Amino acid sequence: MTASMQPITRTTNSLQDAQLSQDVTVGVYGVSDGNTITGGDNADYTADGSGNLTTTGNTMTWPAAGSVAIYAYAPKQELWTYSADKTFTVATDQSSDTGYLASDLVWAKATPASQETVNLGFAHKLSRIQLTVSTDANTTLTNATVQIVNTKTSAPFTLATGTVGTASGNTEAITIGSSITLEANGNITLYGILIPQTVAANTTLIRITAGDKVWRF
Repeated sequence: MTASMQPITRTTNSLQDAQLSQDVTVGVYGVSDGNTITGGDNADYTADGSGNLTTTGNTMTWPAAGSVAIYAYAPKQELWTYSADKTFTVATDQSSDTGYLASDLVWAKATPASQETVNLGFAHKLSRIQLTVSTDANTTLTNATVQIVNTKTSAPFTLATGTVGTASGNTEAITIGSSITLEANGNITLYGILIPQTVAANTTLIRITAGDKVWRF
């Protein structure tokens, strides 16, 4: 299988922009007449970082008649089935690539003519925030934590349509930067994945903590 990404236009961060990042695990379903085919129930595929998906020991067996639709998503959730209701939750620590990629829900659907060639064009299903933290000429930021606060971290997800429902659950703090030190006039740009949602006016969204100092925005 081959895979491509619809570019993100909000930011210029290259992580999982033009293609799936290397070693990201993808869940793949082959569905015919509303049922998964043999070998096509949340099968494991791995992105190679160059636009290809590979698998070890998994073979989908297509039916002798009828069409097959391929549904794929990442990051793979082990307990997801094709028909059951699903809830996706972003990580509350996205300060590393691992936490960020665990939160970047992507989805694709294809109706290939044969099982030999399946091309999947993935789309990002959640929202990404870009935040630039800067210091002035008189300020040094030492060992700071940067968080997105007061947002809900879960939502229902419909695999057949790639639809994300209304954000649910409790509000959480999502760490997008950890142990950050900036000299005077320094800056750093950070990224975080959020469930799309409406936040009430005048709600604090950003919290920066450094020692006993806290800034809220």
